[in-house]
Parts: sequence; structure tokens; C-alpha cells
Amino acid sequence: MIETLSLPTQLRRRAAGLLQRLGNQWSRRADLRYRNAGGTATGPEFSGRFLADLALGFLALGEVTREARWLERLPGLVEAIAARQDPSGAFRWNLPDPGATHPDGVRDQVDLAIVVDSLSLMLQREALPARWEREARALILRAAAYLETARLPHRPGIIRKRDYDAPGPLRWDVLNGDALAARAFSLSALLPGGERYASMVEPFLQHLRERLGQHLPGWWPYAEHPESGAILPAGDAVPSLFFQSMMIVHLRPLCREPAFTGYLPMLDTACHAVAAAVDQEGAVNPALESRRECRDTPNALVADALRGHAPALAMARLQRIGAEHVTAEGEVTDLHGTPLEDKWRLWLWSDLARLFLTLS
Repeated sequence: MIETLSLPTQLRRRAAGLLQRLGNQWSRRADLRYRNAGGTATGPEFSGRFLADLALGFLALGEVTREARWLERLPGLVEAIAARQDPSGAFRWNLPDPGATHPDGVRDQVDLAIVVDSLSLMLQREALPARWEREARALILRAAAYLETARLPHRPGIIRKRDYDAPGPLRWDVLNGDALAARAFSLSALLPGGERYASMVEPFLQHLRERLGQHLPGWWPYAEHPESGAILPAGDAVPSLFFQSMMIVHLRPLCREPAFTGYLPMLDTACHAVAAAVDQEGAVNPALESRRECRDTPNALVADALRGHAPALAMARLQRIGAEHVTAEGEVTDLHGTPLEDKWRLWLWSDLARLFLTLS
């Protein structure tokens, strides 16, 4: 008898296969120092966010393979993440940023939210020993306490996405930061001692609903002026397929909560726009990607964003990533076959892991 699998099951299996291929590389890495496209460890030690990306992949691969060796790495990574947490509770982006003045980099709210999301998935799956469960919860609550201070006092639906140590007036409202801040607050509110953060979620959802389609139907801008709504840089109305997909992935579980189902039409509109940017073979339209560095790189977030809205396109996207971006040895390349730096290796790894772990 031929087994007929549902598309969600096929998607999960496809993600699992790619994770196993990528695991060939991560199983051989003896250090946690950032490597460039040539594989040379020339950068800083992994930030808290990159450690969280790495840990999420190990969590997923532990479930894929049922091998304890992957899960056994999680406590050490949680310890390392805690060591990277700023005294303020923030997490820092430690790759080059022209505005950074602190030697450890700039505080970044998307990085913080990814840490919170990854640790929450570990807690939900009871993947950590009791000591490290306690540490993960405390770490999340410290992060939420800092995140509260990064909101604009007069605009509680806007977050200061990158918080420089001597910030001036906010010039950019980076909307993926707003979306991930909402998710981080909602996850923090689930923990004992974090209940007050529940009230901080909806202003972000209201703001995102208001801004969707203001410049291009169905799309959020990547960034705009927080007061005037003008696109920054001036006149650039091209959205970011990569970051819109990221927003959908992290807003989806939030908008399915009973208190926020009224925002599901917003998410459907955003998903429809993403689906129109992907062809039947899983190729994405580069004209809808304003972030130059995202154009030739593996974008698994698109597959996750479309898994419920257009699962056939999601499957085509994963198949294309496997064919064009991941070698048999687990190396990650751009569309031209050039190996990519650790940022893209880690983001593909964790994005596939999140898809696998959250797809029922």
C-alpha cells in the first residue's frame, strides 16, 4: 500500500532532512567563534542570539534523530546565552554596526526576541534539566524587563529596534522589531512573574495592522519614520520579503491566541502578498526584497510563512533550498554556489528547526 502523506507532514519531513544535512557541519564545529564565508574563524564569539539559533537546531535534530547527543548540548548553550546577556537584560548584536559605541556591540530587540522564542520552545518541550529550566525562565524575564524600557513612551506599539548606548531621537521604526517585541512580551507573560507583560502586546499589533499596506498593498515597509510614516530611505517603497516572512512566522502563534484572533485578517493579507512573490518552483521575486544581502541567500522563512496559506508553495521553497543552497556535506551557499558566512548558516538552521518544531 502506498503511503499518502499530508502536505504538513511532507513539509516537516523535508525540514528534517535538511536539518540532518546541516547537522553534518555543526557536529564538527569545535568552537563557537564566528566564521566568514571561507570558513575561517575571524569574527567574535557567537552572540546570545546566534547561540540561541544554534540551540534551536540541536533541539530539533534531537527530535529528528532521537539521539541524546544533540539535546545534551543544550544546557551548555543556555549557560553561554546567560553569560552573553547584558546587565540590563538586553542581548547585543556583535557584528559590525557603524553606530555601535559599546565594545560588545549594539543592543538589538530582534536578537532578544529570538533568544526568548528559542528558550520558550526548549521549556515547552521540557528539553532542559531543572536547573537550566530555572535559568531559562529567569533569563527570559530579565530580557522582558529590559524590552519594556525600549518601547517609545509616547508610542507603546513601537520598539527601539537597535538601542545604541547613547541614543538620540528614534529615526527609524523597523517594523520587524515591533512584531518580534510583541511575541517576546507574549511569551514572557506565560511565565510566573511575567503576567504584567500581557498588557504590552496589543499596542504592537494595533500599530502593525495600521501600517500594513500603507505604502504597497499587502506589505509592511521594512522601516519608516515613526512620526510621519515616510519610508526610509526616502522614496524606497520596496518591502523586504525576508523580514515580512519573519514577521508572519512570529506573529502567527500570537494572533491565534483567543485575545488576538481579530488580527488574523491582517496576517492573511500579509501571507497573500508573500505567496504572490513565490513561483510554483519555489523561486522568490528579488524585486520584492529591499535588503540587498537577503536576495541570493536561502530564505526558509518564506516556507514557514506560507505553510498554512499555500503549503504547496512552501514545499516548493524547501525543495529549492535543498537543491540550490545546501550541499550534500551540509555547506550553505548563495544562489551562485558561493559558501556563506555563519549568519546565514545559523539563520537557515534555526528557521528550519522552528518550522519542524512548530508544525503539527
